[in-house]
Amino acid sequence: GTRFQVLALGEGRRLKVVTMGKDQPKEGWLSCRTAMDELLIQKVTPLPTDVFTVDSKHEVKHLMTVREEEDLESAAVCDLPKGTTVVILQLGVKNDRRARIQAENPSAEGWISVITKQG
Repeated sequence: GTRFQVLALGEGRRLKVVTMGKDQPKEGWLSCRTAMDELLIQKVTPLPTDVFTVDSKHEVKHLMTVREEEDLESAAVCDLPKGTTVVILQLGVKNDRRARIQAENPSAEGWISVITKQG
């Protein structure tokens, strides 16, 4: 679905919003409930990917595979054990859940998933 930020509350069921994402932001009004008072939208927490930035350090929480390319089907470089510290070198372009990292121990560089498909 489309993520957006609420800018203002309008009359009745109306909200002024701006879209969030990789595309140019779009601003406008939408209804948050139907005429029968059923929800049309749902509040969500920010994507976990919002905390991942270039040069930030993170600890591996579960065994994970490092791959040569951003593509999930690219060749495996190695597996990183839980507790490994990684530095993010680049964020994914094709997939915002992917990041190119540098690990120290074991020494490795490649692409990992920073969150699962389920978030």
